Amino acid sequence: MENKRDLAVLIGLLLTDGCVTTKWKISFINKSEILHGIFREKIGSLFGKREFTEVFNKNGVKRTEVNSKRIVEFLTQFTPTFRTRAFPNGELPNARIPEFFFQLSEKELEDVLRVMFSTDGSVILRIKWRKDKKKWELVREIRFFSKHPAIRRDFASLLKKLGFSPSVKSDRVILTKKKDLIKFAKEIRFVDGVKVTQTGMWSGMEKNRVLDILEKTFELRLCTFSREIFPSKKDVMDFLLSLSADPAGSVGRLTGRTD
Repeated sequence: MENKRDLAVLIGLLLTDGCVTTKWKISFINKSEILHGIFREKIGSLFGKREFTEVFNKNGVKRTEVNSKRIVEFLTQFTPTFRTRAFPNGELPNARIPEFFFQLSEKELEDVLRVMFSTDGSVILRIKWRKDKKKWELVREIRFFSKHPAIRRDFASLLKKLGFSPSVKSDRVILTKKKDLIKFAKEIRFVDGVKVTQTGMWSGMEKNRVLDILEKTFELRLCTFSREIFPSKKDVMDFLLSLSADPAGSVGRLTGRTD
């Protein structure tokens, strides 16, 4: 199959934030202009030059659309539907990750997972107070969200193929182990420039910047996040932000390292 990497990336976009209808319409819906650019690029590389329409909803979320019976018929060879949400009666659509994903090379698979994590994935770096230990604790996770059990199952299998040890929950696939988080930061990452859109402490920041901060926190094993050093959650967050600006200095202040 020619251009199987581009095809897999396009299908990954559509299974996460896309829509393919029987009215010959292919749509991609997301806030990131960078991801819309990848959608247009992959349509062009696979099917030639096309005319796109772009609309925004009231929340500022962009929809890029292209109409083509040929493209819809081609794409539905690989999965019967791209709908992953349950129908109003609770029945699940017959969506699946195509079998050829499992024959991709490691590099091709990393490229596909990078895009899928960038659409329906998130990096979690959260601060919570542990009363029993009297210190702040960091919650570190990489998550991929899907309400479709077959998509979650197959997505986890693809991660295992690359050597990860994911956990599958009711609506997500999670990486929590130190070795998995560091491996993700080095080998998969997110698409450069894609930002955190959820409300919270990292809202508006590039996902890869948060990921780099998360990776850097594993060098803090010798320090104590006590209230004597960090009186408030904001103090911890300011310290974490400093890791991306001056990683050596920030870590050194707590660990005593000067190298």
